[in-house]
Amino acid sequence: MARSKTPSFVTELPLKVSSKQEKELLSRLQAARQLYNCCLGEALIRLRQVRNSEPCKQARNTKDKEQRIKLYQQADKENRFTDYDMKTFATLTANRSKWMSDKLGAHEKQTIGTRAFKAVKKLQLGQTKKVRYKVPSRYRSVEGQSNATGIKWRVIEQKRPKIIGKAKDVRNKIKCAKYALVWNGLELKPIIDLFNSVIAHGLNFPVKYCRILWRNLNGKRRWYVQLINEGLPYQKESNYIGEGIVGLDLNISNVAKMHRDLFTAFLARHVNDDSLSLLDAQYEYSGSEPILVDAWKLYQQT
Repeated sequence: MARSKTPSFVTELPLKVSSKQEKELLSRLQAARQLYNCCLGEALIRLRQVRNSEPCKQARNTKDKEQRIKLYQQADKENRFTDYDMKTFATLTANRSKWMSDKLGAHEKQTIGTRAFKAVKKLQLGQTKKVRYKVPSRYRSVEGQSNATGIKWRVIEQKRPKIIGKAKDVRNKIKCAKYALVWNGLELKPIIDLFNSVIAHGLNFPVKYCRILWRNLNGKRRWYVQLINEGLPYQKESNYIGEGIVGLDLNISNVAKMHRDLFTAFLARHVNDDSLSLLDAQYEYSGSEPILVDAWKLYQQT
């Protein structure tokens, strides 16, 4: 499933996770890590085949840019080194393992395949020197492809029972009362700061997909959910672009440089075959900007 290319921003919320839920989450991340390492190894094998293929060798000796791109694309396709092929490989590999198949959904398997492919693609394009297999402490996140299945952000209660405080209170911008992150039988409750305008802004926008991750804070593992929202991020009212008069405080050196640059640009219009037509330049000065006339006077004085 292709993700939409509309503007996006991220809203991050901490999660309430019990010891039983944390054990299950770590088990699922372990399955995701092992599948990622498997896809990464397969992608490296296919990259090696691409570099040794005949179209890739021809592309290195071709000067035509368009032809070279077509040959590289042909080499990738012949050796199944594409995003679609790696998604297929990840799905087939996970389905052969009952443990991985139970822990991960179809969308999570495909995003893991895409993640491994992008890592090796950077190696192919020379954007990185090497790729690394992940150990348990370095693999900390997993995400879905959409908010329809897999890791889902759901609303439990639609409306608030009453208005909190004044009508303009920031807490009233959050339209719903309760939310939850649902992932294949797990229901995790977020911790929502009702006084945070940024959080209220993110909760009122549609969610494209979700990402669940953990961090070490003060020696303890903390879990978070990142909502990839569709729309523009929150902007303070004081930072909006307004209308009005703007003043510039230029010193003498800046003004002199501006005169010189404008005068040079004006004279450049009357240069033909490395020769300057002074008559044409003087003829057009009558209708020129006053600042150019001043620049011409300063030039005559020097």
